[in-house]
Amino acid sequence: MPFEKDHRVAKRLGSKPLTGEAQARRLYPLGFKSFAFRVRQGTADKLKQIPNWQGRLRNYIELLVMREQRQMKRIEDGEV
Repeated sequence: MPFEKDHRVAKRLGSKPLTGEAQARRLYPLGFKSFAFRVRQGTADKLKQIPNWQGRLRNYIELLVMREQRQMKRIEDGEV
């Protein structure tokens, strides 16, 4: 049997179309660089108990960056 790429095998086996988080991963692919930071003791264990904590943390970080960019733009424009 010749080698088949994953998507061809999945199509042949009748896979379902992507929805939800899987669709979001395809629409918004992750970068190649990882980002790490330290948290207070016990926080990592509590964080890992939250469902979809990685996706939610990514969304929060993007929101934080957008807010900071808006704030910096307002300062540059002299609005603050």
